[in-house]
Parts: sequence; C-alpha cells; structure tokens
Amino acid sequence: MREYVYSQLYGVSNTENAPIEHFADLPGRYVGLSHLSIHFESPFGIRHVALIGFWQPDSTNFIVVLCSEVDDNNYGLLLEKALGHKHDWEEKLGEVYDLFPGEYSI
Repeated sequence: MREYVYSQLYGVSNTENAPIEHFADLPGRYVGLSHLSIHFESPFGIRHVALIGFWQPDSTNFIVVLCSEVDDNNYGLLLEKALGHKHDWEEKLGEVYDLFPGEYSI
C-alpha cells in the first residue's frame, strides 16, 4: 500500500495545476487544510486513503501531516490532529522533510 500511495503522490507532484485538479480544500473549522484522496483495490475491497495536510505559504509545497485510511468514525479526530500539526508547524515546532529526497526531490 505504501508504494501505491507514494506513486500516486509522486504522480500528482509532477502534474501541473495539481492543487486544483486533485486536492480538496476542507470547509468550516478545517479551512487551511486540504486532502488528497486515493482509492485502490485491495484483497479486502476498495480502500480509501487520505493524505491530509496544507499548502506551504508562497510555495507549491504540500506538507502532509497525516496519512490514514478514511473511516467515517475517525475522520473528525484525524482532522483535529492535523490542525494541531499545522499549528505546530506555524509555531516552528518540529521539522519538515522531503518525501522524495535526492534525485526525486520536487
């Protein structure tokens, strides 16, 4: 599954205007967060994974703060946790790393 998610994210990162075409901005309390939904077939049926994050100001970098399978019972809790990670980043707590280092760096 990890390889599939990485390949989807890498494909989107190399697509011009990807933010408009592939990412969904979250409404209400979660303004400022976006998510990329990835659906794939598994032995257990169709799975829905969301990469939740935000756009770095004045940049085309999307900072992923959470990656999780979407389940209606836990999605609100994930969004709350993502808001906390975004706040930490804004307060310069923690670090951000490239997902595709070296020759694959974006």
